[in-house]
Amino acid sequence: MTRFDAALLRFVRLLSLAGGWTLLMLALLIVISSLGRKYFSISIQGVDEIGGYVLAIVGAIGFSLTFLERSHIRIEIVRARLPQGWQALLDLLALSTMIFSAFVLFWLGLMVVEQSFSMGAVAATTLRTPLIYPQSLWVAALGLFLFVTTYVALRCIAAVLRRDWNFVRQRLGSEDVADEVARELEDALRRSGGKVDAQ
Repeated sequence: MTRFDAALLRFVRLLSLAGGWTLLMLALLIVISSLGRKYFSISIQGVDEIGGYVLAIVGAIGFSLTFLERSHIRIEIVRARLPQGWQALLDLLALSTMIFSAFVLFWLGLMVVEQSFSMGAVAATTLRTPLIYPQSLWVAALGLFLFVTTYVALRCIAAVLRRDWNFVRQRLGSEDVADEVARELEDALRRSGGKVDAQ
């Protein structure tokens, strides 16, 4: 893993962590609003609206983290039985469809933002939120996903050209037991400051 790879993964993890804390705060806000409405006949205006924005943005950030950590669900009935070279080509084919999907989402998101900007659109709620702000954050998260997938694809294409099948497997293939153990040990070391007793 290059220094840029490590920095990119760290950046995406930090964004995801911030998104997770935001979701927790949103949940707390929903609980407070629900209790206030039930017992005091008051509620916090716009919680549902804010929740929609938060879920869209955090979900889009999650695309990048799931991809980088190879956490997405895969069905490999055929792939696992093929030679490494064919596995790498199938991985790149799957990645190309993911990049296409990311590009379509990003492009359509840009069109939505452009339309909201040109119309000066605001939410039809009591908050009257200018839609360009949450939509811009959402599109930025989609753009990050497009960048991450394209960057990894270029590195994997270079690896295929030099027949480095292991590199492609480590970036695109499913984790085997050894990969999972190594990742868990790395996470444990990072959390404990390098003081893990491997018995």
